[in-house]
Amino acid sequence: MINEAKSLLEGVIKRAAPAATVVRSAAEESRAVMARKFPLVALITNPGTFDNGEARTVRFRDGGGAYRERYVRGKRSLPVLVRCWEAGEDKADALLDAVIPELPSRWEHDGFTCEVEIDGEEHSDHAGNLTKGYVSVVGVTFTAYAARKADAVPYIERTEPQGGEYAKQPHA
Repeated sequence: MINEAKSLLEGVIKRAAPAATVVRSAAEESRAVMARKFPLVALITNPGTFDNGEARTVRFRDGGGAYRERYVRGKRSLPVLVRCWEAGEDKADALLDAVIPELPSRWEHDGFTCEVEIDGEEHSDHAGNLTKGYVSVVGVTFTAYAARKADAVPYIERTEPQGGEYAKQPHA
C-alpha cells in the first residue's frame, strides 16, 4: 500500500510541478536538501493505524459474472507527509499551492475505493536556519481495506418447493 500511495502522490506532483525533484524517503530528502535540489518534494511515511471495526465479508460478482466473496480484516490508515522545500517562504508556499488542489479525494486499492484525506498543513521558518531552505508540509492520509483474496461462493439463483411429506400432513 505504501508504494502505491507514494506512486500516486508522485504522479500528482509531477503533473502539478514538473520542475520539482520528488524523493520517497527521509534519507533521500536529507541528501537533496543538503545539495539544495530545489524545488524539492519529499514523501515521508508516518505511523498509521488499523481499524478492526471495519471487519466484514463482502460478496460481489466478478468481471466474469461469478459470485465471489472476500473477508475484510479491517481498514488501514497510512499518513504520508508531503514536504515541499524551496529557497524561500513564498516559493515553498507556491509549490504547496500547486500540489494541494491536485490531490485526489478517493483512490482505488486492491479493488476497493477508499478515501484520501488532507489532515493539515504546517510551515516552518526553523528549517531555513540550517539549510537555507524553507519547508511547507501537508499531511495526506490514505485509507485502504486489508482483505483476503476473493473466493468462489455457491450462489442459489432461485428455489422451487417440491412436493413431499410436509404437503401430506393433516391439518390440526
